[in-house]
Amino acid sequence: MLLYFESAVDAAQAALAIHAALDRERCEAGCGGGPGAPVRMSLTLGEVAVGAVGPRAYPALALVGPSVNLGARLLRVVPPGGIAASAEVVAALESEAPALAGRFRLLDPAFEVPGADGVTLAVYALEEPARILP
Repeated sequence: MLLYFESAVDAAQAALAIHAALDRERCEAGCGGGPGAPVRMSLTLGEVAVGAVGPRAYPALALVGPSVNLGARLLRVVPPGGIAASAEVVAALESEAPALAGRFRLLDPAFEVPGADGVTLAVYALEEPARILP
C-alpha cells in the first residue's frame, strides 16, 4: 500500500496508528507469536507525480517519483514489524515533532540503495513502534 501525506509528522503518526491497528487485529485473531505487526513500512520525503494509468475503461491512480522508489527499497533494511525512515524524514520530524524524531535510531549510516549506481543514504528505524501512539 502506498500512502501520501502533506507532512512527515502526519505520515509518521499514520504509520504508528496503522501498525497499532494491525497489531490489535492480529492479536484479537489469536496471533500467538508475540507483538508486532508482520509488515514493514517506510517513510520518505519528496515530490511525486500523480496520474491515471491503464485503459480508459478501468483507469487506476499511480504515484511515481524517486521518493516512491526509495521507500520501496528501504523496506529491505527494516525487519518485519519495523518502520524505516530516510534521514530527510527524521530531520523534518526534528523541527516539527522533536519527541517523535527522538524515537528514531540510526539503523544504517550508509545504506547503498539497490539499483541506484552507488547512491548511499542514512536510514533510521523507529524503536518499538507499537508502543508509540500519538
